[in-house]
Amino acid sequence: MFKPKRSRALVALGAVLLTVASGCSGGSTPAEGSTTLAPATRDELITAAKAEGELTWYSTEAVAINDAAIAGFQAKYGIKVTVLRLASTDLLPRYAAERQAGQATADVFTYGSPEPFVQNKEWFVKLGPDAVPALSEFPTGPGGWDETNVLLNVTPNVIAYNTNLVKDPPKSWQDIIDPKYKDNVVLTSPNGGRTYMGWANVVSQKYGIDFLKSLAAQNLKIAPTGGPGAQQVAAGGAAISAPNATTLVQPLVNQGAPIKFVIPNDPSTGSDLRANITSNAKHPNAARLFLDYRLSQESQEAVCKAALNAVASPRSDTQSCIKLSPDFKFIDYFALTNDVESQILDALGLPAK
Repeated sequence: MFKPKRSRALVALGAVLLTVASGCSGGSTPAEGSTTLAPATRDELITAAKAEGELTWYSTEAVAINDAAIAGFQAKYGIKVTVLRLASTDLLPRYAAERQAGQATADVFTYGSPEPFVQNKEWFVKLGPDAVPALSEFPTGPGGWDETNVLLNVTPNVIAYNTNLVKDPPKSWQDIIDPKYKDNVVLTSPNGGRTYMGWANVVSQKYGIDFLKSLAAQNLKIAPTGGPGAQQVAAGGAAISAPNATTLVQPLVNQGAPIKFVIPNDPSTGSDLRANITSNAKHPNAARLFLDYRLSQESQEAVCKAALNAVASPRSDTQSCIKLSPDFKFIDYFALTNDVESQILDALGLPAK
């Protein structure tokens, strides 16, 4: 079938936007740094992305967040998004195996820490406003973006409590070692995710390793992840779950379960969801446009409304997102060495990984 000249122009534009300046890598071959994409305006991205017509997103984000982001993007641009949603402990090994086999299909990758982006730079592009226009109005640093990744949202760590069993809820991490809660605390195992291990490191840096030993003396119930811990508290099987996550507790609140949460600020910490475009993306321009949209005020508002009272935004111009404490402490995942993790697990009386 004859294709009009406009379609040929779209193909040509897509090729221009795919031009790389340095360091492109495919499969498992290491590279010096990240792939650099050619500059593009938002209008150019829209044209090239629509020519590609689709993209694949690998995500560890909550289902409600994924759904809101996809619905808004597809409605705005008419570009199909296929999402694979897995827990962090499953998604990274899967993508690494696909990359090793030369069968990776992800165009955009979202993860609950900066580690894969920093440690595997050859898997991702070098970010900047030329690659993703929205970055020009986004903060830089841990609360925003650098060349390896961009912060999408923050999910604070919380203390969840059963409203029938706890009338004077704890307000700080120290409160959960009060003897009155003995036998009634569900601890989310630090082995259940890097964020939970990071929380244990943050609080032990604040209060000393003896804090974790005092916590262990509460005759803890252990949950493998935050979800089962929140469910146990909602069912009355325990008074408190800590640390937990707003995105896991708030849906139970919305369902009318007897559970609420507090966000301690001694210190406030939590999961930082980060993203980048893969260096061998099959739909790189659609991926760039999707990430551009995901960082927009429009998308951030939609995500925060979908995850009501559960996520914070790096943007300062949102109304529906929860606000972080001024002293919010981003977890230093790179400080979680084997020795540090062993010390944490030993203090809590938990088995090593």
